[in-house]
Amino acid sequence: MFVSHVDRYLSPAAVLAAALLTSALPAWADSALSLKIERAVVFKDGHALLVKSVTGKLDGSGTGFIENVPDSAVLGTFWALSADGKTVGLRAEYAERETTLEQKTTCLSMADLLRANSGKLLTLTLTSSGRVDAKVVEVLEGSQPAIDAGDNLRGVLSSALVPPPPGGQYVVLELDGVRRVIPVGEIQHISGASLETTITRSAKVKSRAKRLVVDLGRDAAEKDISLRMMYFSPGMSWIPTYRVEGVDTPEATLWLQGEVVNDLEDLSGVKLDLVAGVPNFRFGDSVSPLSLESALRETMGRQQISLGQSISNATFRDARGAVREQSNEPGAPPVPGELVAAGEQDLHVYSLGEVTLKKGARASVPVWNSKSAVRHVYTLDLKLGKIGRAEPQYNNPADRPGGPAGDSPLGLLKNRVWHQVELTNASSSPWTTGPALVMNGTMPISQDLLTYTSKSAKCRLPLTVSADIAGTYKETELERQPNTLNWNGYQFAKVSKKGTVTLVNRRSEASRVCVSVSMGGRAKSAGAEGAIIVDAGRGEDFEDSYNTNVNNHSDVQWELELKPGETRMLDVEYDVFLR
Repeated sequence: MFVSHVDRYLSPAAVLAAALLTSALPAWADSALSLKIERAVVFKDGHALLVKSVTGKLDGSGTGFIENVPDSAVLGTFWALSADGKTVGLRAEYAERETTLEQKTTCLSMADLLRANSGKLLTLTLTSSGRVDAKVVEVLEGSQPAIDAGDNLRGVLSSALVPPPPGGQYVVLELDGVRRVIPVGEIQHISGASLETTITRSAKVKSRAKRLVVDLGRDAAEKDISLRMMYFSPGMSWIPTYRVEGVDTPEATLWLQGEVVNDLEDLSGVKLDLVAGVPNFRFGDSVSPLSLESALRETMGRQQISLGQSISNATFRDARGAVREQSNEPGAPPVPGELVAAGEQDLHVYSLGEVTLKKGARASVPVWNSKSAVRHVYTLDLKLGKIGRAEPQYNNPADRPGGPAGDSPLGLLKNRVWHQVELTNASSSPWTTGPALVMNGTMPISQDLLTYTSKSAKCRLPLTVSADIAGTYKETELERQPNTLNWNGYQFAKVSKKGTVTLVNRRSEASRVCVSVSMGGRAKSAGAEGAIIVDAGRGEDFEDSYNTNVNNHSDVQWELELKPGETRMLDVEYDVFLR
């Protein structure tokens, strides 16, 4: 962003200081407008809308300049508006200026000492002629050509400010009215009553920077203006996290906080809004030409989107990373009474007041707390393994919620029963998806995923595997009729099967149990008022596509109350075609 030319030789120690001084370069000689962030609207997907005020006075031609040009504004989202809401045109360009930087530092060489004491009478010890009293007139030294290093200012300073070898430096001395020129290297010692040991170093720096031009024409010459500039940019995100307390009571308390990641710009007393829901950015990966950048820069906000995507609204994971599907309606998070929340096109906004957060910082901000009715349920989800051309192959990994825990040569499938809490959303808007930590005082119980939950709807939050309620599944073949179906030149046998789920409640109290069985084939009947859902065949149910093409997929569900010590058997019969 800068190009520099230095007119004096600075010591290596001064190189870094000069580089730091460039951050305090004076404003352009023309009319620079003030820019202040008023509002930041942060989305979970790593984008943020920044709203900035632009104030100042235009020059004699009705032109003003904004120096802080955003690096990665999203294409089509960069707008400047007047006080009455009209669009104001902007022009993005590079501009150059030259300034002199000065810094007072300690003399680090003989040449520095001579230069700092120019015009003074000093006592010098020379290699060739011993001790003499002479007046220092000036230090002769060559000049370095300007170096154009593009945007790398520090590289320019590192190469342009390094002093030349001592042999190339000479000093002009006045001795008995006669001027002599000797190499600086000839001087071994220097002394004087008023010897100065510090020197003011100067460097001319030519800088080149991006700026936005506001040109309202000569009718606006010398007038004060007040504009608003806004744009979307990656680099800021937030993650909703929950704390749930009181699950052992009829009514639990939920706390929501937002963990904010800021890799975009410094925020100082800025109004912060957190948005639940993901905006539709058709050109989210395209940078606005006004940014004068060829591509969007990667940011931490971009990385956070991967976390948001892994927290699917339809799944939860156990301690071993297995996934269980769970049906919930899409929506947006609830809004507490003490916060002002607005919904625009399925996006819900939490307005949190003014915050201060530097670029690169992270913060957690309280959002709301709410009450929720609690019901404890125990879930057993069985997903039969892929069926081959002859018999089912129960080879699913162990301990997978929603799938069998292992295989058995006798066709007996075991699965862990999960203890979950069912929470009812009694607020006026939905809950958003986020990690939920369940606590009992200071004792952690579990952490899992709280999924999107529409208002007045219910969601289930897994706690742990139940040790007192057990479930097994056993399957037997009832009938096999060969050559029942001809499909695409292939003969298929019709196999009728019966599956039995056995539940045992070893708890001392009645328990609500929800059971589901998912299989390839068409379910015909389900005892104990089981609900049957028949759908098109799925590749996950069969070893090859031939069987998938001729079969359905079925889900059977039960919800029942188990008494203390009770054992209950649930039967399902289904047909499957096999080649």
